[in-house]
Amino acid sequence: MFRAITRSNLNSAFLGVLICAAALSCSTASPIKAAKDPYYLTVESLKTIHVGPPVALGSAQDQLDVKAVKAAQSARTSEDCKRAQAEAVTVPPSYQEMFGEVGPFPAPLSGEAKAFLIHVWSDLSIVSDGIKQEYKWPRVFTVDSSIEPCVKKTPSPAFPSGHTVNSRVLALVLSEIEPGKRGVYLKRADEVAQDRVIAGVHRPSEIAAGKALADQIFAGMMKAEEFRRDLAKVKALVQK
Repeated sequence: MFRAITRSNLNSAFLGVLICAAALSCSTASPIKAAKDPYYLTVESLKTIHVGPPVALGSAQDQLDVKAVKAAQSARTSEDCKRAQAEAVTVPPSYQEMFGEVGPFPAPLSGEAKAFLIHVWSDLSIVSDGIKQEYKWPRVFTVDSSIEPCVKKTPSPAFPSGHTVNSRVLALVLSEIEPGKRGVYLKRADEVAQDRVIAGVHRPSEIAAGKALADQIFAGMMKAEEFRRDLAKVKALVQK
């Protein structure tokens, strides 16, 4: 029953993407939404996955965080902002925006590979969004008016960085598919994460929390037989 509900939710979401693509005019608000229940992660694994709490506002670490964001803002270029903007406007599973230039799948992402990565994205979103709502941590630009993001401001909580969780989990998945390019994928994930600081929407500590959370999520997925089976199928497609 649990698995059937989850598949139904995600199949409907996947259909929404196909309709959007066919129309050739999609808004930045994607029709895909994470399922209510995880697809690969089990209830048991979810109980062991967590990060936080965030550093206290005004603490020494928080002051260092804010200083780092300001320094990044002072040093950023128009090209930095263009890159961050492209990464910010993501359509789940965000593969194309984050890894399209270095990843193993042809554009546009489709078929079994897309369905697989959407399931992965949905699971990581359930976890990261849940923790965001637990802490409801303010964005750095809302507590320091001298910080002006060069990407669209988002009202969602800041801790942990969702882009960091997403890019790192995808990098770890892609590293299983192409082990020889693990360094390439992890470097790209780090670039996406750092661009959130450069853009002025995340503190470094929120990036660090996102990476720690991503590692836990991926470890939980690797314990799931169905995830390993689907991963093997996609890997076989790439090897062909």
